[in-house]
Amino acid sequence: MMNAPFTLITSVIDKNRLVERYDTPWSPYHLALKFCLERLLLLMREMDQEGKTLHVEFECRGAAEDADLMREFTAIVQQERGWGWVKRNFSDLTFVPVFSKKSENSIGLQLADLTARPVAIHVLRPEQPNRAYDIIATKMKYGKVFP
Repeated sequence: MMNAPFTLITSVIDKNRLVERYDTPWSPYHLALKFCLERLLLLMREMDQEGKTLHVEFECRGAAEDADLMREFTAIVQQERGWGWVKRNFSDLTFVPVFSKKSENSIGLQLADLTARPVAIHVLRPEQPNRAYDIIATKMKYGKVFP
């Protein structure tokens, strides 16, 4: 993992704090998607990738869940979501969602599986020793913890 060439963008949504803080909170999955897509856009701009097509991979979770994620993804990249104070122009790139089954053994999904838990544990229990996070942290470019 230490030598693997990848950049990690993370979003951790504390569901308990979210419902404590907001009377009618947005879906934590939609929030995480928005935050990660925003940071992915920033990274691609830093890498001078404007005008390129970017495939964003998602793990299939079921027909209804995938359709919901597709609607939200489309709304975000078409700038139909008015939440948040920063408005991002997603038209700099063409975002294409790709849904993959776990059985396809996608390297991207495997990396996501290996990194998600150590990142979440680091955020939720920062005092706990976390050697996996120590390695992952060197790969992190952008991260967001909410709320």
